[in-house]
Amino acid sequence: MERVTLETLESYMVAGMSHRFWYEHSNAAAGTWCEDNNQDLTTFLAATAILSPRVQVIRNIRLAKQWTLTRSPEGIMKQRVNALNAYHATGKVSGTKINAFLDSLLLKPGAVCIDTHMSRIFGFDKGELMQNTKHWSAMREKAQRIVARLAYRYGMETYQAQAALWCGYLKLTLGYSADRFSAMAF
Repeated sequence: MERVTLETLESYMVAGMSHRFWYEHSNAAAGTWCEDNNQDLTTFLAATAILSPRVQVIRNIRLAKQWTLTRSPEGIMKQRVNALNAYHATGKVSGTKINAFLDSLLLKPGAVCIDTHMSRIFGFDKGELMQNTKHWSAMREKAQRIVARLAYRYGMETYQAQAALWCGYLKLTLGYSADRFSAMAF
């Protein structure tokens, strides 16, 4: 991509390498919560992914637990409630970011979650890679291929490379401490 160099992306990878297992740790924490509460992991992670847009992580987890245990829509945007109900009716999630995030949380090989935050890593500060035009869809696919090539180069899964990129970006550009990169605490 013309907005960011491969050298810059590799510097993010190296800086975030110790956090590449973010999805594995998040999956394990969710698995423990599901086991403790007699819930299906895939259904719970689908709720987590569906509720993730425009919501802080801590609130996302609280709402996913609430929905999974009670199906209460309290505090959940109507659009997200509709998406949750559609998932329960069809077993499918929809949305570019939501599908990719769910696949990453489920540790599916080849999964790369390109969201607004990842868009910034590639130099698009307004989240352009999330737009559903032909041009931006092609650019998003290009970003996913770049992450896949980095994953291959570093001998890791694509979702691990994406996690390392994101954590390294936050560390190098915003100065966040490693505490910021802990797995989702289900």
